[in-house]
Formats: sequence, structure tokens, C-alpha cells
Amino acid sequence: MASVFPLMSGDELWGFYLLGGKRTNRLLNSEEVHVVRTLATQAAHQVGNARLLEGLQQTNISLGEVTSRLMQAEQMANLGEGSAVLAHELKNPLGIIRGSAEILLKNQDPAGQAEVLHFILDETDRLTALVDEFMQFARIAPPQKTDTDLNDLVQSVAFLWESRRKSPIR
Repeated sequence: MASVFPLMSGDELWGFYLLGGKRTNRLLNSEEVHVVRTLATQAAHQVGNARLLEGLQQTNISLGEVTSRLMQAEQMANLGEGSAVLAHELKNPLGIIRGSAEILLKNQDPAGQAEVLHFILDETDRLTALVDEFMQFARIAPPQKTDTDLNDLVQSVAFLWESRRKSPIR
């Protein structure tokens, strides 16, 4: 004859403990039942603790990933701000130089000035292109789609929701 004992931790049922039949074919006495119930309760508490620990570890991993992404986003934002300031500071003088060179080129007084002015125009174009290229580098890339294990995601959400539901802090 076999005996079945619930694995309970508080109000939660974690499973059942099935105790196989005894060779003597007699029922368990009250002391044996008490010992088995105590062991089943302790086993249920251990299962509950293991699940909580697993959920906590997963939450810590997720928190670390989110923290890392936030730090990276902040660094990129700072880089973007610095890039914008750099671009502004470089492009303003370049625009003035280019405008002045275009005016001098239209006047073309001495013959040698034209060659120098073309050089100025070429260099300002090169610097402007360099600044534009730098600005492209500093832009934050759009988020990338990745495969996600829906079971893990649902378990994490359920654990967080259950933890929040049981928390006395609202």
C-alpha cells in the first residue's frame, strides 16, 4: 500500500510525495506519518526557496543587462552631445571661410589668388565632410531585434508580478 503526502509551503502546493508500499503491508503509524509530513514540508520549503533563488538570480541578470544598456545609452548620449558641440564649433568657422573664399574667387584680382582660393574651398569641403562623417559615427544605432525564449520571459514576468503582489510596499 502506498501513501501520498502533499508538498506544501505555506498555502502553495508544490507537488506530492509518494511513499511506496511497505513490505509488511501495514499502514503507517502516527509517528511515521508525522516524520514523513515533516520531511515533505521541508522538501516543499526547499523547492520554494530554490525557485525563489532562481527567480532572484534571473532578476539580477536582467537588472545587470538593463543597467548596462542604460549606461551605454548615457555614454552614447554624452558622445552625441559632444559631437554636436564639436560639429557646431567646426562648421561655423568653415562656413565663414568658405563664404569669404567664394567672394574672393568672384573678384579674381591677381591671377595667383584663384589657385589659393580653390585650395581653401577644397580644404573646407574636406573638413566639412570629415565633421559629417564624425557625426554619423556618433549617432546611436537603432535597437536590434533578437530571438527571445517566451517561456523565460513569461516566468520572469510572473515572478516579478507575484513578488510585487505579495510585497507590503505599494
